[in-house]
Amino acid sequence: CMNVAITRLVDQLYRSEYGRLVATLVRQFGKDQLELAEDAVQEAFIKALEHWETKGIPDHPQAWLYRVVHNNALKRLQKENRYATSNIWLSTNN
Repeated sequence: CMNVAITRLVDQLYRSEYGRLVATLVRQFGKDQLELAEDAVQEAFIKALEHWETKGIPDHPQAWLYRVVHNNALKRLQKENRYATSNIWLSTNN
């Protein structure tokens, strides 16, 4: 069954790649972004389970994970920056 194959692959990749993925993000975005890195990596593995179920396993699953992890981190940073910017704007305009 494809479901079992995907679950096994994601489990294997989680064990082999989780630390590397987190370390890559920490190198890119700084040690103070460890929590963001961990969240982005976990989110990517959830997306892999969901996406690969419907679209199939990509030709290069590790590369797919690295791209999704990086995009997740950027989206989270942008969201944090928008939140911080709106808080600054609110505090200076009240």
